[in-house]
Amino acid sequence: MLPASASLSEWDNWAGENSRPVRFRGRDGWRSVGPLDSLLKRMAGTLQSEYSAPDSVFGFVPGRSTFSAAQVHIGAESALTVDLKDFFGQITEQRVRAGLGHVLDAEAMDVFLGCCLRSSTLPLGFRTSPVISNLVFAETDYKIEELCARLSVKYTRWVDDLVFSGPSVDDAFLAEVLDILTSFGWVCNEKKTRFMSTRRFVLGLNIAKGLDRPHVPRGIKRELRKQVYYLRKFGVAHFSNDRAWPLPRILGMIAYVKSVDPNLALRLEQQLVQLPKDPLLAAYSSAVGGGKWQLAMLSDIGM
Repeated sequence: MLPASASLSEWDNWAGENSRPVRFRGRDGWRSVGPLDSLLKRMAGTLQSEYSAPDSVFGFVPGRSTFSAAQVHIGAESALTVDLKDFFGQITEQRVRAGLGHVLDAEAMDVFLGCCLRSSTLPLGFRTSPVISNLVFAETDYKIEELCARLSVKYTRWVDDLVFSGPSVDDAFLAEVLDILTSFGWVCNEKKTRFMSTRRFVLGLNIAKGLDRPHVPRGIKRELRKQVYYLRKFGVAHFSNDRAWPLPRILGMIAYVKSVDPNLALRLEQQLVQLPKDPLLAAYSSAVGGGKWQLAMLSDIGM
């Protein structure tokens, strides 16, 4: 570990020696290792204690979920989704200095920037990146909340996914949102910015008119039931099929469904615990049977 008085470039070199590049679902990212990982964990905890999340922010906020974000928009007459292009890549050293200047002094800022950025931008995969992104975007969140309060529009943000719903959500409203984002220097992904049709989904959950709560889409439930059925029927041989989901994806998807439709997840769990021969299934069976939910290690939920 370097002394706190080390320069920004020295901290950057040290962090580079204690991290490695990885690939996250088609995107480049980084994993911290060794002493850097321990340091980032402490930093993330400190920053989280300094961050008071606006009501509109759901991503990377303890106690909030995709389900609670989608619930805000349930049964909406009209809805709009705005996507930020390469969100973490847009969070540069300059943005971090501006967004965290009230939290860190000059010396601490150099340590922080050297450890928490890669190539002068926020890296996907570091423990500190989620809370930093929320702190940096906070001023934009508050400005958008002011607009939505004035027009009685509901607003949620999950990382780079901004969703708006209400009678006032129209082309004029979209123009105002884009003006705010542009004024703060944010770039949107035009291909993913759209008004929702009668088939309305927020963060992968169905919020169509007439529903009283977000639902897992029928297609996902149908495919998940099919995967579990064939896994029970053929055992591990099922994975020789090109259309078979990897086991971590099946288990991770059940974990995801459990937060939205616990009854369906319970039925699928009960089917899987009858297959203890595979080591991973045996561990899963033990976890469920003991009343413990231990699927955090299965980070790939297949979404």
